[in-house]
Amino acid sequence: MSERLCDFALGSNKTISARQKSYFVINKAQCELFDPVREEAHRIQRVEGVLRKHDWSMSDGIVELALTCLRRDYSELERKTQRAMADGLTRSQALTWSIFREVRKIDAFAKNFGIKSLPSLEQSETVEVIDLIPDVRDQSV
Repeated sequence: MSERLCDFALGSNKTISARQKSYFVINKAQCELFDPVREEAHRIQRVEGVLRKHDWSMSDGIVELALTCLRRDYSELERKTQRAMADGLTRSQALTWSIFREVRKIDAFAKNFGIKSLPSLEQSETVEVIDLIPDVRDQSV
């Protein structure tokens, strides 16, 4: 579904900003990166195929960090994280944006946001939901 929305936005005749277009391309690449059906090597190839179609020369620090995450090249992660923060990346975004889900476990990223240890929920894990509202059907009259 996300991939379809990105394709629609990128193919639309409506004018969008360079930043918005970058975000749609990044989200489309994420669809490829996190596709559970394809093998890892094939996913990386497809990510590069998506990224190759966009001009990244005017990218800010946040976009540069997102590209680092998509390409899984963490060699300059701390510098890129600090640049993204200088360009407005917030702690809340670092904790919630799916593009950063893997780097949240890497100290070069995590320490900049005060993240000590953040458990991640993988697709195969489940979360137990506790129902705090009693079911009235279970109560006798």
